[in-house]
Amino acid sequence: MKDILRKENNAIKLGERLLRNSVKRFENNHRKGTKKMAKRLSEGQIAAIEYLALPGKGGLDYQQIAEKIGVHDRTLLRWRNDDFFHAALTRKIVRDTTERLPDVLASVPDHIINNGNAAMLRTFLQAHGLLTERVLVDNKGGNESVDMDEIKAEIQRLKDDGTTTE
Repeated sequence: MKDILRKENNAIKLGERLLRNSVKRFENNHRKGTKKMAKRLSEGQIAAIEYLALPGKGGLDYQQIAEKIGVHDRTLLRWRNDDFFHAALTRKIVRDTTERLPDVLASVPDHIINNGNAAMLRTFLQAHGLLTERVLVDNKGGNESVDMDEIKAEIQRLKDDGTTTE
């Protein structure tokens, strides 16, 4: 039981630290990108982002959103396929969900412990840019394979000689 509580406490502390770092990174990126975004997005695009960022698109389909903002549905499709528009939409969604992040992170340990659902935490953190993928490092030694028995024997020889600093 103590181990479970310790893991839960560590997960909460990790979540809080990640949240603080995420908010700082988001605020820095937002300050840098706000002027640029306002210059590049039209009023229609900004309105479309407001609808598209709502949970379930506010109960509207793409054609209804296009009608509400006064554009053709193909225009909305073209915007949605535009990288700059998509990035602005993603920033809006993250900005709108960031305030709920502490509540979600606080509930995660219970889900992990009760349901064994650690993948939920990983997915949520990745969606908010808080978790990066693992980076593999190549061995710069070329094609030479490492002989673990040889390494262990060398360590033992050094220990026997008394040349280690243990």
